[in-house]
Amino acid sequence: MPDIKKGHPVFIRGLVLKKPAVLVDADEYEGIKETLEIIFEEPNILSKLKEAEKELKKGKAIGWAKLKNELKV
Repeated sequence: MPDIKKGHPVFIRGLVLKKPAVLVDADEYEGIKETLEIIFEEPNILSKLKEAEKELKKGKAIGWAKLKNELKV
């Protein structure tokens, strides 16, 4: 069996499997599940992330220290 490392999925197909399968690290799988939960809970999250990326590229971002100060955290 191939060495399975985090972030490196392994595609397998054998005599028992009729369809291809993917093996991933357990932590990676939990991360995928968590990401999908967030996406389904907040359907507009992808468009919000794309908009945030555009704003970041335009320089419309503030540093962590300033944000903490503004939020009084």
